[in-house]
Formats: sequence, C-alpha cells, structure tokens
Amino acid sequence: MHSTIDKKRLFKDVFYEITMGEELFDSFNNALISNVKFNKKSGRLEIHLELPGMVRIDRVFNLEESLSSYFNVPVLVIPHFEVKKIDSDFINNYNEDLVRIMAGQSKHYACLLEKAEFVLEGTNLNVCLSTNGSLILQAGDCHKELERFFKTCFGQNICVSFTDPPFDENDRDSYIKDKTIKEAEAVKNIVYSAEKTEKDKSRISDSKSVYKSKSGSNTNVILGKAFKDEAVPMSEVTIDSGRITVKGKVIRVETRLLKNGKTLFSFD
Repeated sequence: MHSTIDKKRLFKDVFYEITMGEELFDSFNNALISNVKFNKKSGRLEIHLELPGMVRIDRVFNLEESLSSYFNVPVLVIPHFEVKKIDSDFINNYNEDLVRIMAGQSKHYACLLEKAEFVLEGTNLNVCLSTNGSLILQAGDCHKELERFFKTCFGQNICVSFTDPPFDENDRDSYIKDKTIKEAEAVKNIVYSAEKTEKDKSRISDSKSVYKSKSGSNTNVILGKAFKDEAVPMSEVTIDSGRITVKGKVIRVETRLLKNGKTLFSFD
C-alpha cells in the first residue's frame, strides 16, 4: 500500500467532477483530503478526510458508494472528526450512528441493539440492551468495532461494554408457578384417561407413537421431529454456525400474538 498524495487538499477541489447529491457534497465541502492510499492486494482505495465537525455516518457510507462508482474500485472513506469532547450529549445525539458502526452490515446485530441506551462514564461507554444479547455482540466483536471507530475517527480511547437487561425474578416465579399448575392439570388428565377402558388405553398408546424416532425408540420430543445430533456448547455458537442443536433449561417463556393469529414464543 502506498500514498498517492503529497499534501492536504480540499475535497471540493479534488472531487468537483463526481456526481452526487448537493446535500451529500455540502457535508464534505470543507473537508481536507489528508491521505489517499491504494492497496494493490485488495484493490481498494482508502481516502482519509479531516472534517471540522461530525458528519452522519450514513453520509460517509453514501460517499463511499459515489466514489466507488466513479473510480470503479472499492473505496473506503476514513473520516477524522474535529470534536473537542466526547461527552454524554454527544453520545445521545449520535447513538444511531454508533449502532450503525457496531451493527455493520448484519441485521442480526442491529436487532439486538434496538432501543439500547448508552451510558458514558469517563472513558467507559456502557451499552444497556433492551434484550439479552451481550454475549452475541461480544462474540461478533461489536464493541471492538466501536472502540476502533472512536480511536480512528476522534483519537479517543473509549472502552465499550454491553449489559443485558435485569432479570425480573417476579416474572420467573410467576412463570414457574403457572407451569407447575399446568403440569399438574396435564398429569391429572393423563391419569384419568389411563383409568378408562382398554380401548382408551390403546388410543393413548397410539398417540405416544407420534413421538417415536425412526429407529422406533421413544424420545422426549414434545414438538417436532426426533433427532440424534450432538448438542453444541453455547460458547462455541457463532452467527455462522448455521443449523445446530443446543440444550439447556428453559427458565422463562414469553408469548406474543402475531397479526396472522399465530403465537410467537421466546425462550430464555
């Protein structure tokens, strides 16, 4: 990789011929091009811009698209914002940009970061999640992406961490109590049915055969097909694991009625 510029030049003087929206061009009108590098191995052009203030990260991405189309090679724009202080007001004003940086191109991460609250204490930024997902975000190095953003674009060392929402013990106790009652009712119905005639017993036996595996052995399947796959430890699961088998104890269940009349179950 080598630099292709010897001194800083105004963005508007270098890229005045490129077709882009007026609003997008104005966002970088006063930017200085401090460095341009071309990586022969990756075929990517890197453009470093110095900006007098913060520019929305979506506009940086839009600029990359315009420049990539113009040069017909992938372009990475690396902005360096002149911001005196990273404080709580700044974090609150640009939290959507911070989410975009962490989420990257993955909708999975973006979903976990919805309605997250950002709490800055000194140089520590805690992202308080609205749903359990801290382990997934950490495994995806989302915190490192944001830390790298602060360091590269602002020259600030910010330590980023994630916090799951507090677990409501009352909800768990209520769920366990309701589960116990329903299980007792189910056992009572089974016992009552078993005390009927031999014909009723035969019918019960036939219904249980639905939960037999292909080999004919009974399994503990409650819903769905039997399977023999070995369970994968949760610590080894990544976003690229694909279809896998996991095991664990259900400690909480939430239900939500969908518009089509079906019910969505969420398990902890």
